[in-house]
Amino acid sequence: MRQNAKKEHDARYRQITLKKNQSGKGRLGCLGALFFGVVVVILLMLALYPWAFRIGGRFTPLSVWTGYGRLHSASGVNSALYVRLVFHMPRGRGGSNLRGSALLCTPQGRTYSYDLNGQVLRAWQSTEGKTTVLYLAGPQEDKSSRGFELRGVWRNGSLEMDDRGTMRRWYLPDGSLSPTSLPTHLLKPGDLAQATLSFGSKEDFEALCKSPAASGK
Repeated sequence: MRQNAKKEHDARYRQITLKKNQSGKGRLGCLGALFFGVVVVILLMLALYPWAFRIGGRFTPLSVWTGYGRLHSASGVNSALYVRLVFHMPRGRGGSNLRGSALLCTPQGRTYSYDLNGQVLRAWQSTEGKTTVLYLAGPQEDKSSRGFELRGVWRNGSLEMDDRGTMRRWYLPDGSLSPTSLPTHLLKPGDLAQATLSFGSKEDFEALCKSPAASGK
């Protein structure tokens, strides 16, 4: 009886040990596969999109660039703008290679948040001198579709952009957000909102938002 009991105990112990070993090997296998996948993505980015590690002329090991600046409207008022650009592996030729988010602080002190996607065009080693297009969708606060577009060029590590008149559709001359679409057919060639976005943090944006110069006062 005792021998049978001992044999059963030994058999159960071996089964438990085997399951633990298999579980450990499974975890190591998953971690190994994950590490291999990360290495493959990094090598692919280095070969095809090395600019992703030098966005705006800065070393960006995580392929993330943040910038802020004043957005000057054609009516003379200033808003504060913040963008967070993250490299995104494009799906097919000509696809979006940027994703991220944006914040816009109006002269009235209201801050709106936007989802962002876009593209750095014809860049390889560097973004300097390359045209960049950003599409801001939102704002998220009211789940509306009152976004706008910014297009410009990287110069000396900053993004010099204008809105191609797209903000005129949703933003009033005083910089506040309109509840309805505004006519754009009267837009003059020079009536564009312009911004120069320099490298900086969200805290820099918040300070700019609170400053009198940001609201055009």
